[in-house]
Amino acid sequence: RRSSDLDHLNRIRVCNNFNPRYGGRPIIYENYCGEKIDWKEFFEIKRKMRRKFRENSCVDLCRECVNTAFKNWDDEDYIDYLLLTPWVPCNSNCIYCSAPRDEYVLKNTKVYKVLPLIQDMIKNNILKKDGTIDFAGGEPVIYSEFEALLSEFVNNDFQKIVIHTN
Repeated sequence: RRSSDLDHLNRIRVCNNFNPRYGGRPIIYENYCGEKIDWKEFFEIKRKMRRKFRENSCVDLCRECVNTAFKNWDDEDYIDYLLLTPWVPCNSNCIYCSAPRDEYVLKNTKVYKVLPLIQDMIKNNILKKDGTIDFAGGEPVIYSEFEALLSEFVNNDFQKIVIHTN
């Protein structure tokens, strides 16, 4: 999959899989707060990682991940799986998750508008319409931009929208 993750620590990650043994998931942008993205730069970072996979190697954070795939990746620039979890502070209080009580997360995460980024991705054909848009992390349906984001995806004919709701 060609995935990316907008997460609750103001990071844009390469993928949505977590590999705790080697430190998590590779980060494309740290401290992201809604600014315009240079898509050429963004995809050049992803291309460098794909080159390693073509050489039967990978970045350290991807080692032994169950979703690591060594194959002849194409050179097209797109995302076919987008995980949206930028809701902070978390709007749920799940017993299995420490995020709503994590002082580091609460102090170091800045809330930003996601809709302009999604609109830019759609305008630039970054997102595959037959890919997956995945809302998760807390309770996404009460996020202030949820309805606007959902409308944007529906109005632009995205085929698969997953909403993880509690």
